[in-house]
Amino acid sequence: MFVILEREKLGFTAIDLAWAQFDTMVYFVNYETGDVYQYDVLKKRANKTSHKGIHFSQSGHYYFSSNYDGLTFGLFTNDNTEITSELRKIVGRFAIEPEPVWINQNSLLVKVRNSERNAKWIVCDLRTMKATQEVEGSPLGITSDGSRIAVYGKSGVIQWARTVDE
Repeated sequence: MFVILEREKLGFTAIDLAWAQFDTMVYFVNYETGDVYQYDVLKKRANKTSHKGIHFSQSGHYYFSSNYDGLTFGLFTNDNTEITSELRKIVGRFAIEPEPVWINQNSLLVKVRNSERNAKWIVCDLRTMKATQEVEGSPLGITSDGSRIAVYGKSGVIQWARTVDE
């Protein structure tokens, strides 16, 4: 609905909307140019940013760009330093699937596939650039503090996986 209601004011089609917890702004991508905009809901004003993606961690220290519709996945720090290659070292030869999920301000849950198309989820701690957990099955939800993930396993049993080292 945002895209339809605001198209005339913006002058372009906005895609891939995301609300950012760290600054309470809405971010979106200009479909034609790929530019990222920040929308202030209270002031009803959109401003072009230098960001390359719109999916921010809770703290805003990290963000990623989506990898669908011909776009390439990228992981960045808040000063726009690309750290995608560091994440690729964590996941190894696996291909990163679309739309990772922020677990907490420093951890990203990434779905990956190997050459046989077998999928698994890897919890990546971006402070240490290490995998803290590998999860097989389908993640169902994350605790509010981001410390555990509920996973529906292959056996049909829901299990809890820790996302941080103890």
